[in-house]
Amino acid sequence: MWSKEDHSNIHWYNAIGQENGDYLVNGNIANHQYRYGKYFIDVYATTNTGIQKYLGGTTVQINVPKAQIEVSGNSDESQFKILAQDVGIDGGIKNVQVAIWSKLNGQDDLIWYTASNIADGVWSANAVIEKHKTVGLYYADVYAISNAGDTVYLGGTTFNVNGIDMESVQISSINKNEGRRGINVSAG
Repeated sequence: MWSKEDHSNIHWYNAIGQENGDYLVNGNIANHQYRYGKYFIDVYATTNTGIQKYLGGTTVQINVPKAQIEVSGNSDESQFKILAQDVGIDGGIKNVQVAIWSKLNGQDDLIWYTASNIADGVWSANAVIEKHKTVGLYYADVYAISNAGDTVYLGGTTFNVNGIDMESVQISSINKNEGRRGINVSAG
């Protein structure tokens, strides 16, 4: 079984005969550098005389477990907490990074936040909206850095940052002689 095109993480397994005549193999992702993705499996049989024969092959997809991601803002929406739960990948996690950016102007305001491990399988990061300088739709993508150094996408979500609602702007107290005007702003 292997997952790399160059076969560099190939590992040979011996099948165990079952009572019903089938053979069973339990592969271990640890034998393949904890890589996720498409795996190739070729099956060979060896006769009692030592002759090896190819019996067939197949593929299997091993997917990264997706995290549950929630976002909550404080009362003035100056900070948003990104909480990633059920975070776990085979081989362990070195750290978790959260990419945050607003929809406006693409990823020109993308910032990577380092999450803190606050419980088993739970990571949290705080996005400071002042650093992004935009209202509207935001994206949050969560990535784990494995102990092997691989970056693994765990999932993403969106959230909104609301602007100030202006009910009205009125110019009053016009004094042409002094060049001053009074401005009343009413926010809702």
